[in-house]
Amino acid sequence: MVCSWMPKATVQAAIGGAVLDRAKDEIDELSVHRAEYEDYGNSMLTTAVIAIIITAPLGAFLTNNLGVRWLNKTESKKY
Repeated sequence: MVCSWMPKATVQAAIGGAVLDRAKDEIDELSVHRAEYEDYGNSMLTTAVIAIIITAPLGAFLTNNLGVRWLNKTESKKY
């Protein structure tokens, strides 16, 4: 059950750059907070990429190897 909750890059890829895009698109170039939000966006994007690099192969490996062991078909007895 715990392995199924492991991120496999779907959410990270979708929202990884959202903060950076929003900072570049919606915040006025003259705003004093734009650079700060761009730094936050770069940090979020970097964290998302690292999460993808680590968890996607690990999740695929665990699903491939443990799925065969844990998900087996058993015949039910008919009365």
